[in-house]
Amino acid sequence: MFMCSLYVGLTNLFALLTEQPGLIDELCHRLLDQNIETVRQLAAGGGDAIYVDDAFAGRDMISVAHYERFCLPYTRELVAEIRRLGFKAIVIYYGGIADRLDQIASIGATACKWKAV
Repeated sequence: MFMCSLYVGLTNLFALLTEQPGLIDELCHRLLDQNIETVRQLAAGGGDAIYVDDAFAGRDMISVAHYERFCLPYTRELVAEIRRLGFKAIVIYYGGIADRLDQIASIGATACKWKAV
C-alpha cells in the first residue's frame, strides 16, 4: 500500500481507503506486479535476503480491516515470490502491530523487524 502514496499522495491515500477503495485495490494490484519484477531483479543480483517495507501497515496508520484488504494479500504474495526465488524475506513494520500479529505471522516471512514510533 505504501507505494500507492507515490501516485495519489499520502494524505489522499488514507482518505481514498474509504472513499474510493476500488481505486486503491487496483493500484495495489498493479504495484504488486511491479514489485515482483523488482524482487526478481534483486534476486538476480545475489545476496541472502530481500526486505519488504510494510510501513503503513501498523495500527497507527490503518485499521485491521484495511490492513487485511490493502496490505496483507499483497505482502503475502511478495514474500511468497521472495521465498520461491530462494531468498529470505524480511518484513519491516513501524508503529503498533499487536492487533494484527496473527495476520503478520501468516505471511510466511523469514523474519519481521518492528520499530515503535
